[in-house]
Amino acid sequence: RLQGDWSSDVCSSDLKTQEAKQAYQIECFQDDISEIQPAVREDGTTISVRNLFAQIPVRRKFLKANTTELSYITELVMHMILIHPEKNITLLSEGKEVLNSTGIHSQEALTVMCYGKSFKNHLIPIDTEVNGIQIKGFFSDPTLTFSNRTKQIISVNNRLVKSPLISKSIQDAFRDLIPQRRFPFILIDLKIDQSIIDVNIHPQKHDIKFLNPALIFEKIGRAHV
Repeated sequence: RLQGDWSSDVCSSDLKTQEAKQAYQIECFQDDISEIQPAVREDGTTISVRNLFAQIPVRRKFLKANTTELSYITELVMHMILIHPEKNITLLSEGKEVLNSTGIHSQEALTVMCYGKSFKNHLIPIDTEVNGIQIKGFFSDPTLTFSNRTKQIISVNNRLVKSPLISKSIQDAFRDLIPQRRFPFILIDLKIDQSIIDVNIHPQKHDIKFLNPALIFEKIGRAHV
């Protein structure tokens, strides 16, 4: 459960796991982080961000309109919902519910919830293993395509990533199935041995490096064909 507004830069979090008898909370203000304190709540985690740029207003000048910034956050949380269907995730902004995946644990149903009914009956599941690389998720059939790659969600070991290598492999696999300059919907997670990837090449861990990119390119292409 995430909630926030833009207007003292305080971040607080409280959580309770299913196994724990006690919930706990922590609060951050600028560089000060509180001690872990007992809390009262049901199972789950809530992260609250309040008045993020009150102490550093100059940074607010680099932000776009609230609606635009919220759209970026919404897209990120939407992707998290789709790659973690087992989690119940709620996004609130200024007290209003933006996204809520509570009780929906099917990736297909969550995709329709996030992107609309036009996706219904157009999603093809993929669940295969190629030489130790497990690939699981969905892609759209050739009748449902888009003008850009914004609806291609890729994760490696349940970590959201941006990978030109994987994107190129997917596009090549669909080359003879869809028109040029059109892109399919993709929602896939790759389970890969940690020893053949490097996740430390980007500060936010968005990018990853494959130690054998040619092998990955070939295996993903084969899986989609």
